[in-house]
Amino acid sequence: MEKITGRERLLKIFFHLTNGGQINPQQLALDYQCTERSIQRDLKLIRELLTDASLLIDSAPTPTPELVAVSGIDEIAYRLEQHNLYTSAEAFVIAKLLLTSRAFTKDELTRMMTVLFSHLDSDTQNCLHDLTKSEEYHYQQVSHQKPILTLLQSFIEHITKKQTLMTTYCLPKHDSIVEIYGVPLSLMFSENYFYVKMYSHHSDKLLTLRLDRFQKISLAKKALTVPQAKKIEDGIIQKKSLYMFSSGSDFGFTFRYWGAPEIVQDKFPEAEITYPKDQNYIEVKACSYEDGVIFWLLSQGNNAQVTHPLSLVTKMTEKIKEMATLYQLVP
Repeated sequence: MEKITGRERLLKIFFHLTNGGQINPQQLALDYQCTERSIQRDLKLIRELLTDASLLIDSAPTPTPELVAVSGIDEIAYRLEQHNLYTSAEAFVIAKLLLTSRAFTKDELTRMMTVLFSHLDSDTQNCLHDLTKSEEYHYQQVSHQKPILTLLQSFIEHITKKQTLMTTYCLPKHDSIVEIYGVPLSLMFSENYFYVKMYSHHSDKLLTLRLDRFQKISLAKKALTVPQAKKIEDGIIQKKSLYMFSSGSDFGFTFRYWGAPEIVQDKFPEAEITYPKDQNYIEVKACSYEDGVIFWLLSQGNNAQVTHPLSLVTKMTEKIKEMATLYQLVP
């Protein structure tokens, strides 16, 4: 091998290690035409570099790899050993959430899984790969089949910078295209889709728009000011929105429920639940957005009965009658 400078040698050794290779000081001394002591100095510098990098990271456990000795039959070699950034359980949870979301293209999913597993040691990688490989192989994105990560990155920037946008958006019915002039305020995820909460200048309302339905996006020439009353807190919306497509006003309602109480507690975190004496149902007082409430109550079948307000009782009755007509036998 052609003789090189000490700095070049150090870089070559470091890159060989970061690519998963092992090094033997005696062999390296022969390859680089230097003393074994020079190689040991290089290894000392690499250890110091890794230590300095570790100190820059506040969280623990540190993801910085460590230079470790590997004992052979006749000699000792060295390799980098990756510390786990996550526990196996934490990485498994993230992987399962990605897989079950079905929100991403197969390429996007594979890339994120690769990045996630790269922060684990080889044994943990192999273990989690075995647990997820079938689901990853059969993974299928939801029907729109659009890349999502680039759109997410774009809207993260727009929201952070409070930018006003001029966009075209594909409506869910009839695939008609509309223009929307407004300010994106928040990104949320629900039921396989990412959503953008956006203040619209034309309607003076907050719109809930599916991220994948945006067509063209550009910065508007004139900036909008979002009224204070229209500004939102993601946490409150998540508590009150059963589904991201929910619309209507935030209102209170009561109902009787014959199912498991924890189902109600999980859907309505701030609900008041009482247990009437000698009854096999619970009484629930909750707040949410009207359309989402109707959709959820209908999904509960005869396990739920609305008792207040009368307007909601009437709407539920009308919906149930409409559904019944769909199942009438044609003579």
